[in-house]
Amino acid sequence: TARSVAVAYAVVTMGAASLVGADVLVRHQENALARAGAAAAGSAGLVIVTIAACASAISAINATLFSVARLARTTAQRGLLPPGLGKSNVHDAPVAALVVIGGAAVIVAATSTLEPL
Repeated sequence: TARSVAVAYAVVTMGAASLVGADVLVRHQENALARAGAAAAGSAGLVIVTIAACASAISAINATLFSVARLARTTAQRGLLPPGLGKSNVHDAPVAALVVIGGAAVIVAATSTLEPL
């Protein structure tokens, strides 16, 4: 549930802040949890936190791609997007929309930067 996720985030934040200090977390936003993992368990902690962060990112990207692809498929089936995006495979996965959206995401990721944000 949302409450348990909020509690987990709060525990992780408080734990990281107690390990390395809030000032370190603020200064090193990009890798704050990795620094806390290293402070807690040395190189092994750094590796574990890095692997967990990668798994979390992959999970979020996967969920986003599939939800947007399903939205694109439904929208195409209703005639609001090109019909090709409305096609699914035998497992009902919106393959055409996944390829288009995934390809667009790769192009944006390869050619843009987050610096202005």
